[in-house]
Amino acid sequence: MNFLSWLSPQSLLLCLSAVGVLGGGYLWHRSDLIQQGRESCQAEQRSFESEMLRAQAREISRLIATSKTLQDDTDAKTLLLTEYAARARNAERLRSVQKQQFDTALGGATPESLRRHAQASYDNLERCRGHIDRLGQEAVRGAIAAEALSRNLDDWEAAIPRLVNPVAAP
Repeated sequence: MNFLSWLSPQSLLLCLSAVGVLGGGYLWHRSDLIQQGRESCQAEQRSFESEMLRAQAREISRLIATSKTLQDDTDAKTLLLTEYAARARNAERLRSVQKQQFDTALGGATPESLRRHAQASYDNLERCRGHIDRLGQEAVRGAIAAEALSRNLDDWEAAIPRLVNPVAAP
C-alpha cells in the first residue's frame, strides 16, 4: 500500500498549497531578514565612512593651519634674511667707498694731514672710551637697582600672605 494512497487529490493539492504558502512565507521572511541585515550593514558602513571623512577633514584642516603657520614663519624669516642681505650689501658698499676715500686721502696726504688724521682718530677713540666708561657706570647702577628691586620683591612676596590673611600668617 502506498503512503499517499489514502490522500485524495484535493487534500494532496491542499497540502501542496499549504507547503507552497509556508515555503513562500519562509523565503519571503528570509529575504526580508537578509534585506534588513544588508540595510543595517550599509547604514553602519555609511556612518563609519562619514565619521572617517569628518576625522580626515579635521586632520586636513589642522594640517592646513599648521602649513599656513609654517609658511608665515618661512615668509617672515625669508623677509628677515632679505633685509640682512641688503644690509650686508650696503655695508660692503659703504666699506668699499670708505676704503677708496681713505686710499685716495692717504695717497695725497701730507705728513701734517696724517698727523691731523691720527689726532682726530685718537680724539675719537678717547670719546668712545668715555662713552664706554659712562655706559659701564650706568650698567653698574642698573644692576644695583635690579638687585634692590629683587630684594624688595622677595620682601613683598613674604609679606603678601600676612596682608591677605593676617590671622593665618605664621
